[in-house]
This record gives sequence, structure tokens and C-alpha cells, in this order.
Amino acid sequence: MITVHLGEAIEDRACTLLGRFTSITATGSTSPLPREGALIKKSDVTSIAAKAYDSTGTVIVSTVPTAADNIYDTIQTGTYWTNLNGGGNFKYLMPASAFPTGATTVSIEVTITQTDSTLATGLWSVVVYPLNQS
Repeated sequence: MITVHLGEAIEDRACTLLGRFTSITATGSTSPLPREGALIKKSDVTSIAAKAYDSTGTVIVSTVPTAADNIYDTIQTGTYWTNLNGGGNFKYLMPASAFPTGATTVSIEVTITQTDSTLATGLWSVVVYPLNQS
């Protein structure tokens, strides 16, 4: 099952992405939704790539988040994590450069390469609101 996370951002401002990355080859605890497999832990990750695309599929920005700063080894459920059914284990502040123009939608793909070369991808669709003084 693929989930596209829906979000909102303001042009020229960073936006926090929250998600839950799982895999059948990951070494974390079982996901709150067991059909997803196990949570990906920091030690499961070789690399992370985050790319933002405009409506034509052109890359706006490509970044390289770190596992140490963006992956949680246990499920997070407090405060803003309640937006995810069962909680999450990924939080990343996508830079403002990913949202240069208001009144648009930006597609974001985050791909985690695991130590066994398995890929896990998260998808976000972010509506970008304009700023009058931008």
C-alpha cells in the first residue's frame, strides 16, 4: 500500500515532512500497521535522498538528509505525530528552496537506501501558498 502524504507550505519557507519508513528487511520493531513490516532504524540506512519536483516533473531541489538527524529508532506518537495513523519514525525539514513559488503543488520523493540495498520511498504532495511580499 502506497501512501501519499498531503501537506501545505508557504512559498520561500521550509516545511517539515513527517512519515513512517518500514521494510520487510529492516531491523526495527514491527510497524503499528504490521502489514508494513518493521521500522527502519538509523543503523539500517546507507543513505537518504530527498527531491522536490514542480508540476512538470523538473527537479526544484535535491538534498541529502542524514539518518542520524532524521530517522527515529522507535515509533514517535506524541504531539504532531498524531497526524500519522500509529505514529512515525521520520522527520525532515525540507528547505525553503523546495517551495520557491506560491499557488503551486510540489511533489517530494524521499528514498532511503538500506544497508542491504533495499529501497524505501516516501511520497508527499505539498500545496504551496503564496506570500504577497515574497
